[in-house]
Amino acid sequence: MIADLKKQQSVFASRPDISVADVKASYLIANDIALASKPYCEGEIVKTCILKAAEIVCCEKLKFFLILA
Repeated sequence: MIADLKKQQSVFASRPDISVADVKASYLIANDIALASKPYCEGEIVKTCILKAAEIVCCEKLKFFLILA
């Protein structure tokens, strides 16, 4: 019974594998898509979003994304 309670409580516990950078990148991407008022599948929006996310989440590898862009 206590094990079941702990299992249920673990659903509401914060997830340590989600970092602040991930949440920030997600918010900024959603904001950019909303401000653009264009479909998220449009190439230029996708490119901008990927570069913005890479800058926040893995800035040490940003140059690789810039080369591909």
